[in-house]
Amino acid sequence: MALAISLTGCGYVGDPLPPALHIPQTVKDLTVRQVGSSIVVNFTIPSLTTEGIAMDRVRSVDLRIGDSTGSADEWAAAAQPASPSETAPGPAQVRIPLRGWENKAVRVGVRVQSARSRWSEWSPLVALQAVDEVAAPRAVRAESHPRGVRITWENATSVRIWRKEEEAAVAKGNEWVDEQAGFGQAYEYSLESVADSGAVSERTAPVRFTPEDRFAPSVPTGLTAIAGIGSIELAWERSPEPDLTGYRLYRSDGGSWSRISELSPSPSFSDRSVKTGMSYRYCVTSVDGKGNESARSGEVEALAP
Repeated sequence: MALAISLTGCGYVGDPLPPALHIPQTVKDLTVRQVGSSIVVNFTIPSLTTEGIAMDRVRSVDLRIGDSTGSADEWAAAAQPASPSETAPGPAQVRIPLRGWENKAVRVGVRVQSARSRWSEWSPLVALQAVDEVAAPRAVRAESHPRGVRITWENATSVRIWRKEEEAAVAKGNEWVDEQAGFGQAYEYSLESVADSGAVSERTAPVRFTPEDRFAPSVPTGLTAIAGIGSIELAWERSPEPDLTGYRLYRSDGGSWSRISELSPSPSFSDRSVKTGMSYRYCVTSVDGKGNESARSGEVEALAP
């Protein structure tokens, strides 16, 4: 009886666990692209083994580039090494010189060796059709535009435009207008050429620019002049600009023009300083908050009653 009690008092520890293999997880996020004179490879060095054990470092990273023919084993045997020196888990980038790979179809793969000298599986091989080096845009300029900032360039017909580190647009031709830019605010732009293959150039040096509002509002239209009782009544179409301050009205009685109304907020005016029987000509301009004045509208003429 005492023996039975002794046996039931012992805790069951289960079957012994097999030793950990310490094989790093396979890299799954390998990307490859051509940038300027480099083939740029990005991936994440894993921080876990296949058993979920954390790794604070790896022994080595085996990155290779080779042609696109043959099996994975044949590729691995013939591919050229291009491994990074960085072995800490986390994001990694390697820039492989383009020289020698121009106009060739290549494949890139990577595997990782743990501190216990165990290798991961090869990552999925990523293919790239390399092309000749893509030249960067030249003569990049920025200037104020009625709708924001106008960017112009030479030596490229398709470009990706960056506003600071934010991609702003992919544009065709030789100019683009940043309609999100506001007057009086500082901006920084850089460009990269984009080839049909998807290869890109290096980015240009940043162009820093602060646009200024030096643009007059649109010329008023629809000006009419009608003789009233002791006055000439004038009216015109309201201008659409949101920063419009008002209008200036000009008059001539056959001689020089003089301003008879300063920044009237309304698109109408009653001219009561007229002399009966005299003919008067009128035109009107629009003015914005920066003091920019439009060209004069078409003239109208009326005879004072």
